[in-house]
Amino acid sequence: IKLDAIEAMADRPTAKYVVVSAITPTPLGEGKTTTSANLATAMAQANKRTILIDCDLRRPRIHKVFGAKQSPGMSNVVLDQSTLTESAWPIPSLAESLVVVPSGALPPHPTSFIASPSFRDATKRLASLGDFTVIDAPPLLPVADTFALADHVSGVLIVVDAGRTSRDDVDRALASLRQAGARVIGAVLIGVKQSAKS
Repeated sequence: IKLDAIEAMADRPTAKYVVVSAITPTPLGEGKTTTSANLATAMAQANKRTILIDCDLRRPRIHKVFGAKQSPGMSNVVLDQSTLTESAWPIPSLAESLVVVPSGALPPHPTSFIASPSFRDATKRLASLGDFTVIDAPPLLPVADTFALADHVSGVLIVVDAGRTSRDDVDRALASLRQAGARVIGAVLIGVKQSAKS
């Protein structure tokens, strides 16, 4: 992701609140978490106070990327088991311009949990702490978790694995996002094999 493109995104009022999701799950985590972490880090380096929320309540990985604890986190805020301050982890190496909110304890029914009004309210309250919010969300297929988020965020950035994601899966995911009222603001293509130069 180019820094100038990120800065342009941050300056657009319609793109302050972005979900990052892959099309389908892969054994190595789809690249979506790496993309989320890189985007959030670049925004923080561009002097935007950035909130990175792990909303993958099935296979959370953000806490591992930044060496934080998994709990308390997002689910604890939703359930009023911890405060915003207790669940937010400022990253010292980025002058605390990046704040990470891990997943917290995993609920038994992630889709209904994410679709609940209390989850939406907690997301808004966390986002209010910064200038720009990145949400690391579950893959779009086969679960519906991300679609529950899609209608109340500024946009969705999708991660497509060139070696694993089929065109049919991309078409299905995009159709479902449109049906959910989501705005796709871009895509990140990963897994592209570079040909050897002569």
